[in-house]
Amino acid sequence: MHFRLLALLGCSFLSVQAQDAVHADSLGACHFRGLGACNKRVLWVSGTKGNVFRSTNGGTTWKAVPVSAFPRRDFRDIHAWNRRSALAMSSGDSAVIMRTRNGGKTWAPVYQNNQEGIFLDALDFHRRKGVCLGDPMPVSTSPDALRYLLLITDDAGKSWKEFWPDMPAREGEAAFAASGSCVRYFAGTSNDHIVWITGGGPQVRMPEVLRIGPHALQNGNNTYLPLRGGPGWGAYTMTLVALRQGIILGGNYQEHQRRDSIAAWFNLDSNRFEPAHEAPGGYRSGSCYNSKHKLFFCTGTNGTDVSSDAGKQWTMFSKLGGNVCVSKGNYLWVAASKGKVYRFILRT
Repeated sequence: MHFRLLALLGCSFLSVQAQDAVHADSLGACHFRGLGACNKRVLWVSGTKGNVFRSTNGGTTWKAVPVSAFPRRDFRDIHAWNRRSALAMSSGDSAVIMRTRNGGKTWAPVYQNNQEGIFLDALDFHRRKGVCLGDPMPVSTSPDALRYLLLITDDAGKSWKEFWPDMPAREGEAAFAASGSCVRYFAGTSNDHIVWITGGGPQVRMPEVLRIGPHALQNGNNTYLPLRGGPGWGAYTMTLVALRQGIILGGNYQEHQRRDSIAAWFNLDSNRFEPAHEAPGGYRSGSCYNSKHKLFFCTGTNGTDVSSDAGKQWTMFSKLGGNVCVSKGNYLWVAASKGKVYRFILRT
């Protein structure tokens, strides 16, 4: 399968060609939602049944490095710094974050919480500073309202502090643990910023909190997004190149062919998120940015799309799709269900 994208950039054309790789059947029957690329050679992927795999040759071959202590957990996000150090986050049925410093030979818990109803959604890091987002829960200080859980670390996930921002969830609202891309951590010169995206409620939004020192949070902007809300609908993934600048996509996984009100891009002229002029081919759960080619990608169960104009217009990239994607250099990887990991080679 071949794809060629032509985008007018000033007075020159950028031509990118991609070839689909055969999926890696050897990774078994697990479903993947966690995928991280340290560079174009070192990748980590995580999913159901405690499965974690690592590649040191760009996804040509993979080595199983499972979290053996939790063989039934669904590790829906993974963050890796290099071929040795990584964090794996489980979703559902209590919360656990595992850490390895020896390439997955052994894993140790760095956060565990068995409170009823806890559900972790995603990780994001800026160097050693990071955040883990959890779905809204009741807290003792606010018994009449549900609040999002923010776990924050300053030591690359070795230890975590719990925060419950004073920003109550709306009725039916939560975050979607679809690809580990619903929360972002931005380190600033004075204050750090944490933003996340929501779904399930009547309106889709992007709450923001400012981190005032190591022990306090302050409410920031509350940006409403032009995506369809309601049960199963909302924002599933975002890729931001700067605070509140980038793409946000979603839809409804139960109606994956629907293309209306599923994508937004940040218009620098109007300084706001606006609906995409040409939407992707349906529900999209994962997205990423390739800085070398200045391209955004998004993926879902019915295919993968590409945008060369900051998310304003999307074009089908491949009929092969998945849950999550990452891109480095001349490569795009897409991880999916049934043990599939696709590798696309971008040629200019």
